[in-house]
Amino acid sequence: MAPRSRRCRVLQAVVATYAVAAVLALGYLFVVPARSEDKGPSPVTVASAPMLIALGDSFMSGEGADAYLPDTDIPDNRCHRATTAHPYLVAEALGMRLVAATCSGATTEDFDTAQHPSSPRSTYGGAPQYEALQEPRITPDGPVEPGNASVIIVGIGGNDADFGAIVRSCLDTDCRPQMRQRTALLDTEVQGRLAEAYLRIRELAPPGARVLVMTYPQPVIDTECVPGLTSAETREITGNFLPRLNDIIRFQASRADIGFEVVEAEKAIIGSRLCESPDPAMNGIVLQPGSGASAASGSIHPNEKGHRLLTTVVLAHLAQPAPGHVPPGPALPDDVPSVPPAGGPPGVPDGQPPGMPPGGPPGGPTTAPPNPDSLPPGAMVPVPASAPCSPGSVMELDNVRPLRSDEKSLTLRADPGTTACVCVGSQDWVTTTASGDGTLVVDVSRLNQARVSTIQVIREQDGILRSQVLTPPPDVLPGPTSWASRNVVWLGLAVAAPLVIALAVWWRTCRRAHP
Repeated sequence: MAPRSRRCRVLQAVVATYAVAAVLALGYLFVVPARSEDKGPSPVTVASAPMLIALGDSFMSGEGADAYLPDTDIPDNRCHRATTAHPYLVAEALGMRLVAATCSGATTEDFDTAQHPSSPRSTYGGAPQYEALQEPRITPDGPVEPGNASVIIVGIGGNDADFGAIVRSCLDTDCRPQMRQRTALLDTEVQGRLAEAYLRIRELAPPGARVLVMTYPQPVIDTECVPGLTSAETREITGNFLPRLNDIIRFQASRADIGFEVVEAEKAIIGSRLCESPDPAMNGIVLQPGSGASAASGSIHPNEKGHRLLTTVVLAHLAQPAPGHVPPGPALPDDVPSVPPAGGPPGVPDGQPPGMPPGGPPGGPTTAPPNPDSLPPGAMVPVPASAPCSPGSVMELDNVRPLRSDEKSLTLRADPGTTACVCVGSQDWVTTTASGDGTLVVDVSRLNQARVSTIQVIREQDGILRSQVLTPPPDVLPGPTSWASRNVVWLGLAVAAPLVIALAVWWRTCRRAHP
């Protein structure tokens, strides 16, 4: 019986080893979230695809949205660029190359110097953000991207105004006096820094590029549901500080010598702010482990849902016709004149009454951002280079809109018998054919199942290429789109099946033979 016993011991050891390995593998597949390595720094790398450049701070990089690229989440580089941030999702939706130089904690000074000098220069943060405009690279050690950027998105100013320090001070004391001091500094200091940064970007931006400047979203409603923030402190942030910062951003970005487009993100997450929704689009205050009352990074920042809502606002803005061409501004002056507090800089935009603070009265604009469902179609945008059935260089962009919760398929009109292209998330384009009666039906259920972030359809209608972009319903967060995460059930079965077979052999050979 000794040979059989040795056989059983060996078989038992094999089964136990495989069981441990299977448990670890299944835990990885089912428990560990999709890693940022599943996606590269750009959703598209085809050299002929149009290019988008993103500059800015943590609200642009994706701080708080968690799917950080590995080399931006190390001790020497905490830029925290996320593949769930809205610049990435916009590039993904429009089939564009992304040059993302954004970095958490950035100020306007970090546009011209390395924010993390000890970081490898192979990633932005170790390289200044302006380099993305001068020699755009998907990674700073990669080749210079051919062609000029067609879209540049900028979001900066919050750290120049010390917004993070304001939030941290609110945890320990009544931060309203400190906040009022910083609100005054918006006019005396931050305004001049933004003017200088915008002029420099205007100087470096390629001719014809659409430069979009983001305002900051309102994070919370006036209640005391956020630990560490009183209702009075919340009113100071949302009623005075943030509206004034956004007013200055609007004014400086739209000056005649700059002429940038302003993306109205201030009201982008209304309905999903902190204390307003059980599924908010903004992170609350998260305390650093073992640090007492110290706010962790990502506190009061958009989460994945927030960046999806910001993506919808940016796509809606790009769906509108670009304003008239603005000639390049003058060379950067040696110094930017100081401006008086609360009065705005000298001069006012056309049509604005003298004396009105930039952006209008405190509180920001009185109108909500464009509703994607009501945008007029007809905006001309580049055709993604990876679309196999796009013979032209431009197309008309239909309304960009979130999917309705009850939609499982999308029915569009197309020229009978023509070939259409469908791109699900950042996957490869596939083709389909319109029916003889001009009906094109596309399965969009994966948006409702939270498996992808966008679906884009390009088809020909009345001899014109048209594009329709859909995002998930507002209450649905897109899931991971890596091959492993999309096939997690089959992978789980592939791991579990051999274990079940091995256990059955062991039981039959050893347990039944030697009870």
